[in-house]
Amino acid sequence: MAQIQPEPITGKTKRKVHAAITIDMTPMVDLCFLLITFFIFTTTMAEQRVSKLLMPKESLDSANLKEKNALTAILAGNNKVFAFVGQWQEAVKNKRVIETNYNLYQGLGNIIRARQKSLRQDKDKLMLLIKPLNDASYQNVIDALDEALINDIKRYAIVEATKDEKIFVEGQ
Repeated sequence: MAQIQPEPITGKTKRKVHAAITIDMTPMVDLCFLLITFFIFTTTMAEQRVSKLLMPKESLDSANLKEKNALTAILAGNNKVFAFVGQWQEAVKNKRVIETNYNLYQGLGNIIRARQKSLRQDKDKLMLLIKPLNDASYQNVIDALDEALINDIKRYAIVEATKDEKIFVEGQ
């Protein structure tokens, strides 16, 4: 609260008395803290988003799908991706295993778009099998899932790589 305290008169001269004004800031500080507390409690923090992920109950491999609809991406260390269409044995025999990365224009997304373009009308039937190896980082898996969402792939799954696929990648 504001207070006016008159100065005591000393001596014989009569002068005009000037009042010293002091302002008590305690109520103002209390009000500021109340407002800050109110706004902190009433704001909503950023909501977490969860992406839907298909985790098959049984072993899902490119051999179980139609050969033209299966696109497999093997995620290795050092941001390497090995991609192939169809069955593993056929892809290795015909040298159709493509080594790529997560580059925006020439990486995994480009392979996905090319496969969707070749399927034309059946592009919704494309199944992306993501196979992370032990040396692939969590960021690599997230990047592959982002490519699936960006390219509007309806069906994708994270599955375990086969022994032959692991041996092939280690040899590269």
